[in-house]
Amino acid sequence: MLTVLLAIVAPVFGLVACGVVVRATNLLSADGAKALGLFVYAVATPALLFRTMAGLSPPGVADLALLASYFGPCLLVFGISLVAGRGFATSRDARPVMAMGATFSNTVLLGIPLTVEAYGPAGLKPLMLIISIHSAILISMTTVMVEAARGAGDAWGTARAAAVAMARNPMVLSIAAGLAVSSSGLGLAAPVDSFLRLLGQATVPCSLIALGASLLGYRLAANLGETLTTSALKLLALPALVWLCGRYFAGLDPLSLQVATLCAAMPAGTNVYLLAQRYDVATARAASTVLISTVASVVTVAVLLALFQPV
Repeated sequence: MLTVLLAIVAPVFGLVACGVVVRATNLLSADGAKALGLFVYAVATPALLFRTMAGLSPPGVADLALLASYFGPCLLVFGISLVAGRGFATSRDARPVMAMGATFSNTVLLGIPLTVEAYGPAGLKPLMLIISIHSAILISMTTVMVEAARGAGDAWGTARAAAVAMARNPMVLSIAAGLAVSSSGLGLAAPVDSFLRLLGQATVPCSLIALGASLLGYRLAANLGETLTTSALKLLALPALVWLCGRYFAGLDPLSLQVATLCAAMPAGTNVYLLAQRYDVATARAASTVLISTVASVVTVAVLLALFQPV
């Protein structure tokens, strides 16, 4: 475990800590941190995703098994969290937000760097497939359920709006465009490939520093019982179920199985907090979930990678 911690986890979370320091000392302003995050989201990561998908074969039956192995457990844990929310006397519109916190992984800011560090470029294909519909499923489902809980009425209209938003997402578009290039068999011209490679290389360091800088904006809420339960579902239950499903039901190859499990073990993504903020519901608990799960994932991810021994 110590070898894994030093070889993979320490450098990755070291850059997260670097982001915390530069933000805390005002070497990076709040606006600068926001701009860095936007650069990662809209420029660097799409370049990485497009280049990766353009160089791979189109998805096949095995890829569908991967998606089923990942999102089946996501839906199960989402339902478990909704039931747990009733036990905590959480309001109906807050339960879907906390359920999203138990299932929505930080696939980009932390998932991509850790996958690249542990598995190299080969690990990106299964991760890209998960990312391609990750937000479309979980954000859309949460949005519709919050709207329904508030009696907004037009659930289908909300679902359509969420689908349009996903269709405009730079990462979704870059994956779709990369798959189109891959399917065409044309490939990328050498200058274009070099340009995208250089731009995509900025994803790992910039995303980790942006993540660290953003953590200073989160605070612990008073209701820690629900937050700790949500974090435990996210860091322990979800990856365990993904591994079991992928190993014993879908028969995934070792690389896909490990990448999917690692993705499931990522802490709650910042979109959980952003959606809570948008609806002004469970905002403090969502922020606590992001903060606690991110800090705790230093240990849980190290243990998981030590068990897998991917290096």
